Amino acid sequence: MSTSVIYVPVGLTSLQRDLIEILVSIHAFSLLRLMKPDDPALNEISKKQEERQVLRLPQLSDVQMMYLLAANIRAVANHPSLLVSHYMPRQLLLMEPGERLIAASHKFQVLASIVDKFSGRDRNRFTGSMKLALIAHNVKELDLIEGFLLGKLVRIKRLSGTSLFDEKHVYDSSVSSDAPSVMSSREPSEENNGYVKYVSQESQSDFNDWVFLATSTHVAHDPDLFEPYDIDMVISFDALLDSQLPVFARTRRSGGPIPIVKLLVEGSPDHCILASGKEDDENVSTEKALNYFVKNRAYSTSGGGVADLSLLVNSFLEDTLEKSPLPVLPELPDTADLYRALTTHSSLKKLEKTQFSLPPRPDQFDIKSYQAAITDLVLQRLNACESEFDAREEDVLQKRLRETERQNGFDEMRMESAKIYKSLKEGEGRQNDVSKKAEKAKSDFERHDARYKTLLERAKHLENLVNLLDCSNELETARGSLQTLKTQLNTLLDENDKLSTCNDNLRLKYQSTSTEAANESLGLTTLEETKKALEKKKSGPLTTMRVSEAHFHEKQAQKELNRCQEQSFFYQSLTKRLQTHYAITKRDSPSKSSTNSRTRRGRSTAPVYT
Repeated sequence: MSTSVIYVPVGLTSLQRDLIEILVSIHAFSLLRLMKPDDPALNEISKKQEERQVLRLPQLSDVQMMYLLAANIRAVANHPSLLVSHYMPRQLLLMEPGERLIAASHKFQVLASIVDKFSGRDRNRFTGSMKLALIAHNVKELDLIEGFLLGKLVRIKRLSGTSLFDEKHVYDSSVSSDAPSVMSSREPSEENNGYVKYVSQESQSDFNDWVFLATSTHVAHDPDLFEPYDIDMVISFDALLDSQLPVFARTRRSGGPIPIVKLLVEGSPDHCILASGKEDDENVSTEKALNYFVKNRAYSTSGGGVADLSLLVNSFLEDTLEKSPLPVLPELPDTADLYRALTTHSSLKKLEKTQFSLPPRPDQFDIKSYQAAITDLVLQRLNACESEFDAREEDVLQKRLRETERQNGFDEMRMESAKIYKSLKEGEGRQNDVSKKAEKAKSDFERHDARYKTLLERAKHLENLVNLLDCSNELETARGSLQTLKTQLNTLLDENDKLSTCNDNLRLKYQSTSTEAANESLGLTTLEETKKALEKKKSGPLTTMRVSEAHFHEKQAQKELNRCQEQSFFYQSLTKRLQTHYAITKRDSPSKSSTNSRTRRGRSTAPVYT
C-alpha cells in the first residue's frame, strides 16, 4: 500500500541565515567559476591566487566545493551545530537545556511542537500509545534529536548509532500492537453509594509513547528495520527521503498507509530539487538548486511558512489526514543576478554598532584550509556579535543611568513639592485660626454693639421718666404689661411641661421599639446563619451521597414494585384463564363439630419416659 506524504514548510532562524551567508561568501568564487567558466577576469584572479597560495593537501575542485556547499547548507538548515566536522560530546548533549537546543533551528522547533501536541492529546478520547519514527540525515543529527527528547514523556528507541543514554526501555509488541489509537469505550466497574468508578480497558503503560530514531541511510538499506514495531507516523528531517522504500510498504493499525511528514525548508536546494525533479546528471541538478537558492535568498525575507500543526495532529488522531502537495517554489524575478546575489548578503543580520562584512574570498582551498576558513569567519562573526552586544549593553546602561538620574530628579521635585505643600498646609492652619478669631471677634463686637444700643435706649427711657413730673400713668402701664407677660409665661411653662411629658413617653416607646428590633435582628441573624449551615450541609458530600443512595434505593424499590405489579397481574390473568377452562371452586374450611374429629376421652395409660 502506498504511503501518504505531508510536507510541513519550515524556515530559518537568524543564526542559520548568518551561517549560510558565511558559507556563500566562502564559495562565491568557486560558484562563479563553475557557472561561468569562460569569464577571463575570474580565471585571471584564480591564477594569481594559485601562485600566491600554497596548499598542503590536495586542492578542492569547484565541483567538490559545490557539493560541500550543498551538504553544509543542508546541515545548517537542520541545525547550526551540525556544521562542525567532529562529533559533539555526549555529556554536552545530555547537559544542554532543550529550550536552548531547539532555539537555533526552526526545524527542531516544529518537531518540538509536534511532539508536545501528541503528548498533550486528550487521553480520554485517544487512548493507547503513539509510535513515531524520526528519520535524520546522519548519526550526529540523531544525537541532537535524542538530546532534545531525553526528559520528554516518550520512550526512546535508538535504531541507528549508539544511544546517548540507555533508559532500559523494552518494546513489547504483543501489548502495543493491539492498543487502539482512537477513542475507546469505558464501562462502569464498581458502584458504591451513588458514585461510579471507571477503569480504563487499556493498561496505564499504553499511555507511554514511543519514538524510534533512525538515519535515512539505514532506512534505505534495511527493509525490515521497522518490522518489529507498529509505526504510526514517520517524521523525516530528510526532505529527499524516498517514500516508496520497501521499509514503508506496510499499513498502520487502522488500516491506512503510513503518513510520512517531511520537514521542508522553503526555498532550500532540497525544495528546488523536489520541485524541478532530479536530473540524470547529479551535478546539473545540484548546480541548478544552488543557483536558485543563492539568488532566491536575497529576495526571501520571511522565516518560512507557518503550518497549522494542531490541525495536522488532530487530523492524524481522527484518521482524516490527507497528503499535502509540495509547497510552490517561488519564482525568481527577472532582475536576479548571480554575481549580485553572491556579493550582497542581505540575509545577514545587520549590526548597528559593529562593522562586519563578508567579502568574496578568491582563495583556493583544501579540506583543512576550508574548515579553518569556516571556523575563522564564524569566530569573527561571533566576536562581532559580542562587540555588538557589549555596545548595545553599554547603550542600555547609559540609558538606564540617564533614566535613573531623571527619576532621581523627579524624586527631588516630589520632595520639594511635598515641603511646599506641607508649608502651605501649615499656613492654611494658621490662617484658619486667624479667621476663626476674626469671626469670633466680629460676633462679640456685634453682640456688645446690640447690648450697647439696648442700654442706650434704656438710659434714654429712664431720662424721659426722670423728666416727667407725674409718672403714675407710666407705672400703671408697666404693671399691666408685666402682668400680661407673667400670664404668657405661665401658659408657655404649662405647654412646655406637656411637651416634655409627651417627649418622655415617646422616648420610652422608642427605646422599647428599638430593643424589640434589636432582638428581632439578632434572631434573624441566627436564622440566617442556621440557614447557611443547613445549605452547606445539604450541598456537602455526605448529604449528596445519602441523597444519591436514597435515589438509588428508590429506583430499586420502584423496579421491585413494578415487578410485583406485573407478577400480580400475570397471576390474576392466569387465574381467570384457568377458571374459564376448569371448574375451580373455593374449598370450605373444616367444621369444628365434625363427626370424624378425634377427641381424648381419658388419661393415657402408656408409660412416659423422661
